[in-house]
Amino acid sequence: MKPKILEFADLDELAREGSKLFAEAGLKAISARGEFVLALAGGKTPRPLYEMIARKSTLPKKQIYLIPGDERCLPLGDNARNQTLLEQSLSTVGNLLSVPAGLDPKLVSLAWESELSIFFEKRPRKNGLPVLDLAILGMGEDGHTASLFPGMLYSEESKAMTHAVENIGVPRVPRVTLSMEFLRNAKERWLVISGEKKIGLIEKILSGDRLANELPAAKVRPTAILLANE
Repeated sequence: MKPKILEFADLDELAREGSKLFAEAGLKAISARGEFVLALAGGKTPRPLYEMIARKSTLPKKQIYLIPGDERCLPLGDNARNQTLLEQSLSTVGNLLSVPAGLDPKLVSLAWESELSIFFEKRPRKNGLPVLDLAILGMGEDGHTASLFPGMLYSEESKAMTHAVENIGVPRVPRVTLSMEFLRNAKERWLVISGEKKIGLIEKILSGDRLANELPAAKVRPTAILLANE
């Protein structure tokens, strides 16, 4: 199934309309199960969306759980950590389930897997993995999403929720990420992107380009793509 394409003039318009979509998804989840559980991208592109959500959301904070889609293994409070962004922009919206602190990605991934296993223990599962209501994802110019990069090896049969990622990406630091399988289990998966190069890459993915469709941003199977044409 092809994703729904939503085009906006700029990030401000994307933020306004995206915040409405967020409210709709949250209300649907809370009405059905009494809570809204989602994964969130880091980076600069989604920040206006998050800030608009924080200003506009009337959903009950106690029933919303926010999970970073990935994290850099840097000291707490570092501005390059996604936790810092999420604390600054969405702390009033829901309960942030932070990634455990640490500089060794393998140890952090194990600790994170354990914490998520406890959180999701009595929550719905599908294909052997918990089900997120929504994953808001970004995309790099190389086609990565979360900290799932081109060329990374991972088993599509794995039931792990997290992976350790050695020095890769920009900045080139150790990372941990939610797994491809876990993200694909989300009921809705939005790619939020802006910029000419990224839009060009999305066009290749949508056209069926064989190489582009091997990129993580394609393999996560987005259900919607929110494009800011700026």
